[in-house]
Amino acid sequence: MEGHLKNIYILEACSHLIRLLIYHIRWLIARFSNRYIDTYKCLVGKTAIITGGSTGLGYATATMLASRGCKIIIATNIECEAEELNLIEATNNPNITTKYLDLSSFASIRQFVEDVKKTETKIDFLVNNAGVALIPEIVSKDKLNNVMQINYFGHFLLTHLLIDELKAAESAHVAFVASSSAYCNQADFHQINELPKENHQITSEEIFQYYTFSKLCVIIAVQEFGKHLNKKYGITVNAVDPGILNTNIVHNVLRNEAPRAWFFKILFHFLLTLYSTDVFQAAKNTTYVLTADDINNGDYYFQCKPIFKPHYAYNPEFCEEIWKRSQTIVELTPDEKLS
Repeated sequence: MEGHLKNIYILEACSHLIRLLIYHIRWLIARFSNRYIDTYKCLVGKTAIITGGSTGLGYATATMLASRGCKIIIATNIECEAEELNLIEATNNPNITTKYLDLSSFASIRQFVEDVKKTETKIDFLVNNAGVALIPEIVSKDKLNNVMQINYFGHFLLTHLLIDELKAAESAHVAFVASSSAYCNQADFHQINELPKENHQITSEEIFQYYTFSKLCVIIAVQEFGKHLNKKYGITVNAVDPGILNTNIVHNVLRNEAPRAWFFKILFHFLLTLYSTDVFQAAKNTTYVLTADDINNGDYYFQCKPIFKPHYAYNPEFCEEIWKRSQTIVELTPDEKLS
């Protein structure tokens, strides 16, 4: 019996490796085909919310949208007055503001939405960009896995709470920032809120699993949001893969002192050397998804083209279960659910 189970595990491991190799080859073909498309549509009169818009990809996306006349609301939990002023000066667009948002707290997310409703009658673009991989507080203010909450649950709740403002816009677009690391996750439902045991020192492998599962859930949520919101309200929802970026997430991984962290440090140095993408180049992908007219709702975009998704995203039962568990975890009221 043990030998039979061992053979099953070996076959499963081999199938995951083969699938990952195929994904990687296809991703490399897309990576080096340079398919970025510049869009210059006038966005005067449009309003965008960008989580984590003060640094990295979020800042680059804010710059591109603001330079086309879009009003920008940067949602962040850090002081970024200097970045806001730099953005105004760089784009010659005074319609840039910052609002406080702590994605590790559902109460903060609800307060943020109330603040938005006081000043905005519609939201044209919602960019769920903020993300973390390695943070000191692994348990969130809501007693959840903090990587999952910031990368996934927080944006899941935020999108639900802003639906009325998105509906009020003409052809609103929502973009979730995902990651090619989602292909590396061997999905298991218990990961949706897996917390480390007390006094347990978290390993690099566990950190990597938290991050990859959060990004897999993002891709699945985009599909489900797309089904619910596009046909009913004309809201387009997509996931975007920015590629490998030299941002704070990578820097934190490289400073990681968790057990066996050396492997991931070597891996990230290797990936950055060969495949890193400039954040402003990557922001063209997000900008394209938000502003182009021929976007396929619910798809996953890389370099301005839809690409294949992780194979778990093609399992309807798995996706439905992730959606239902997410609704329960973020404590949506019956009126807030999109059933």
